[in-house]
Amino acid sequence: MKKLICSILFYLTAHVAAATAIVVIVTPQYILLGTDSKRQVLDANAVVQANQQVCKIQNVGGYYFALAGFTSSQASGYSASQIVAKQLQQAASYETAISNIKQELKNILAKELKQRQQQQPAAFAQLLSTDEPLLELVVLRLQNGVPQMEIIGFEKGAGSQVAVGSYTSRCPGDCPPGSQQIYFMGSYSGMEHFLAQQRPFTEPAMLVKQLIMEQAKVTPSSVGAPVNMVRFSADGTEWIK
Repeated sequence: MKKLICSILFYLTAHVAAATAIVVIVTPQYILLGTDSKRQVLDANAVVQANQQVCKIQNVGGYYFALAGFTSSQASGYSASQIVAKQLQQAASYETAISNIKQELKNILAKELKQRQQQQPAAFAQLLSTDEPLLELVVLRLQNGVPQMEIIGFEKGAGSQVAVGSYTSRCPGDCPPGSQQIYFMGSYSGMEHFLAQQRPFTEPAMLVKQLIMEQAKVTPSSVGAPVNMVRFSADGTEWIK
């Protein structure tokens, strides 16, 4: 995971993909999660076949989550969101759910990579040409009454290897206590440029919207309005428009 003032994350790959922009702002009182709503459907050669408008923030039980990267495949029936939702609903504990999610997604992603290596060498070569993660997941939950954000990333092996590794970052936990942290998942160049201008920061919800719309200007083919956003806190979850 690359870290600046923010954490920069994500990748877009073949079949059904979520070319997306996700912003997470962690404050001592609450966590803001915002995403764009444009989704691309790609063929086996990573050529765009259709664009869809979807809500990329999902809720299961008391958890909220969003995904960026290689999220599903029509050919194999793979769906990262279904795996995440199933484990968060059925596992005996959050820690067990996260452990199961990591293992199941690592196995499936490795299998998907091997299939592309054997059946779609051009698409596989394109996939290996970037250092970006294959898939990333952010989960929001309450831990002892305190909102917590966890980002899990799945990365390719070195060179032409198809092994899949993973990393985890939790906040609070891995970020300084009492501070405000900003994390990016997905396409981020426009958001990074916006922050580099050192503008006076506005109210956090407005900042999330500004960042995502700035990214939409840079990558309009893959990131687009409307912006979906939730404010997650011990007092409850509020959807912001």
